[in-house]
Amino acid sequence: MRTPLIILAVIVVIGLGVYLYMAMGTVVNAPTGEPGAVIQPGLTLEQARAIAVASDCAAEGPITDNSFYNENSKTWWFDMDIEKTGCAPACVVSEETRTAEINWRCTGLIIPE
Repeated sequence: MRTPLIILAVIVVIGLGVYLYMAMGTVVNAPTGEPGAVIQPGLTLEQARAIAVASDCAAEGPITDNSFYNENSKTWWFDMDIEKTGCAPACVVSEETRTAEINWRCTGLIIPE
């Protein structure tokens, strides 16, 4: 008598797990309307680069060809060729505001000489 109940319980748990997995996928991808769809950036690489080049970032130093898109913050990041001890600056372009600013990405304490 125990075996059929255990099997039934396992089936119910697996079914619930599959249902929750599918439901979470739908919620996460709700903006696109299609479960499992990849969310595309609101700005193309070219649009984001144009914003970066026209911003104060370019006044500080050259913007390199190294770039990436951060889906979490909805920002484009462009490495910059600026020498600053302990830092690796990037020009960050926001999709929401369509503005750019430098993120210095500095690490650690700089010991005075």
